[in-house]
Amino acid sequence: MINSVLIAQNRNIVINECMPKNSNTATDQDGEFNDWVELYNTSNSAINLEGYFLSDRRSQPTKFKFPNVIVQSEDYLSSKRTFHLENRFEKIDLPEADVLIFTLEDDSRIAIRPSGTEPKIKFYFSVNSAMGTGEKWHTVSAQLDRKIANIIKGMGL
Repeated sequence: MINSVLIAQNRNIVINECMPKNSNTATDQDGEFNDWVELYNTSNSAINLEGYFLSDRRSQPTKFKFPNVIVQSEDYLSSKRTFHLENRFEKIDLPEADVLIFTLEDDSRIAIRPSGTEPKIKFYFSVNSAMGTGEKWHTVSAQLDRKIANIIKGMGL
């Protein structure tokens, strides 16, 4: 179920495809049968889904909160950089690696790669902030820590 707030506030976002109870139809990149939903933007403009929610429970309409919009992704295995807001691609001229990097609207970055020694995925978060004159390093550091915590919470990790 898509939250009625999303439908009421933005009629340009529609569910294009969905696969509930996916047990043997479509695998993801890891070979797993996860449920999924594809949203489609019917407008010609980029739409930031931050603050919108998706849920499969009427009693929990805010179950999944969309994080800050991803404006760029880099897939080093396919050597492709995607500029999502501009709908364009470019080649990454570096050696292939099993690494994905997502750049958010505020220039925060999330890098994802498998562990080389264990069966798990590693996440790396990069956030930044300009420091004004006279600002204490500890104050800015605490703000950046909160930013990372919000990204992790938004990802449901």
